[in-house]
Amino acid sequence: MTDTNTKKIVNGAYHAGTISVLMLANSWAMKRFLKMKPANLEKFDAEDVVKLMLSVFGSTMLRDWLVKQGVIPEDIMT
Repeated sequence: MTDTNTKKIVNGAYHAGTISVLMLANSWAMKRFLKMKPANLEKFDAEDVVKLMLSVFGSTMLRDWLVKQGVIPEDIMT
């Protein structure tokens, strides 16, 4: 594997992990503070699609804000 491919794989895994952790935190916050159940992936109707979209959107926006604040790096391998 070339160095460029390794960087892409590692950075891709980093971004996926970051978004996943932030989605987990968003789901916990929505459940705790808004008394909203997380998206049910078994039923997966329109309401669950909206909940999932909001969670992904919120996680992405929070990640971008954390990068701008310098809390987390944009990429871990450059």
